[in-house]
Amino acid sequence: MKKKKLVLAEILGVFIVIAGALFLQNLYELTGKSTLGVVFGSVNQSVWEKAKCASIAYFLYGLIELMCVKPWFRRFVVSKAFGLSVTLGAFLIAGAIWGTGLVVLLGSVGCGLLSSYLLYASGLSIGSLFAPACFLLMLIFMMTFSFTVFPPRIFIFEDPMTGYYGVLPQSFDMGAVLLAT
Repeated sequence: MKKKKLVLAEILGVFIVIAGALFLQNLYELTGKSTLGVVFGSVNQSVWEKAKCASIAYFLYGLIELMCVKPWFRRFVVSKAFGLSVTLGAFLIAGAIWGTGLVVLLGSVGCGLLSSYLLYASGLSIGSLFAPACFLLMLIFMMTFSFTVFPPRIFIFEDPMTGYYGVLPQSFDMGAVLLAT
């Protein structure tokens, strides 16, 4: 019974995570460039900022799924940590190659949720990986929240329109960039 609920939750999760990621990509502008928008939203159009939104939406949906489906906790956390890693990795790789369109978001979220479910439903003994999975989740979210403010100078962190990394300076004129393109 729980596996059937989990399958339905994973299928529904594809649409909810995508909707959440798209909302978070616009949160920075919707909040008037507030701190809440900087922490949870996309501050520029770089691959990393859009991947950040997808990973936050994935994590939040995992919490909702945990409360609604009530699967075995340790097994669920390990499988969701693996699925989040797959989602983030697939989005970063595909986004760097093909851009960060809706198809890339759909594919990476679908792969992450599918891999999470397959690992959870497998007969593998993964409960012993709970502590490393918690460490992995902590590491992903430390990177997620710190790379917006202190981004490395790597191409996945660069805004393709402006050439800046991270939060744009307040004196930056986005209108001039839009007129030049």
